[in-house]
Amino acid sequence: MKKFIFTFVMSFITCAFVTYFMVWSDVYAADQEVYIIQSGASADIDILLDGSANKIGVVSDITAITGADNDINLSFVGSTNTLTGDFINAGVSSSDDFVLDTTGSTNVYVIDVGSGGAAVSSSIIEDRDGSSGEISYRIGTTNVVNNADINVVAKGDDVDITVLENSSDSTSTQKATTIIMDTSSNDVDLSVIHSGAGIHNTILNIDGSFAGSDISVSQTGAQDTIVNLEVNAATSSDFDITISD
Repeated sequence: MKKFIFTFVMSFITCAFVTYFMVWSDVYAADQEVYIIQSGASADIDILLDGSANKIGVVSDITAITGADNDINLSFVGSTNTLTGDFINAGVSSSDDFVLDTTGSTNVYVIDVGSGGAAVSSSIIEDRDGSSGEISYRIGTTNVVNNADINVVAKGDDVDITVLENSSDSTSTQKATTIIMDTSSNDVDLSVIHSGAGIHNTILNIDGSFAGSDISVSQTGAQDTIVNLEVNAATSSDFDITISD
């Protein structure tokens, strides 16, 4: 049995709390589907999905979050959950606009930041604990995205993280990516590509054995670019860093 939760938020100050808990037995399993269409300013949305095979958005009917000064908190507890969404936000500098928290294995995120319109000062914070997950962020295509800040803290084996940034913007704004892998996560694939306008900044902090992992960072453009790689005790891993004008 499926449960569908449709959340439409179009006010200037809105709070939405959605919490579902699922009960498992040998013959029965439930999954939840949540679709969010948010426009307007200063929305406060907190969603907790507890269980497996839950969905927030799908490819043909994605979750779309737009507006200014939004505070979005999404939490998954369980395995094989998915999140597909478009995040177009005029955020507040030095604040966390979009917070993702995941506990469990085989969870998949696909998030576009500003691909459907301009995004300003967007900050996404992700904390993931579990193996065999996939994380994909696309920051802009030809749209203006400035001061985008993606922070991922993850631990677990066989995790794939992809960040692709190709946004148009002035030369003074920054696209920053920070990825921290903790507690000897092995067989991890990290790919970070910054090729849009503006300043590029990537920080990778790898702690533990990290055996059999592949890490690739590519940053191109005429503006300042920084790659900070800190590795502690990694073994049998491949690191490729490319910086070009």
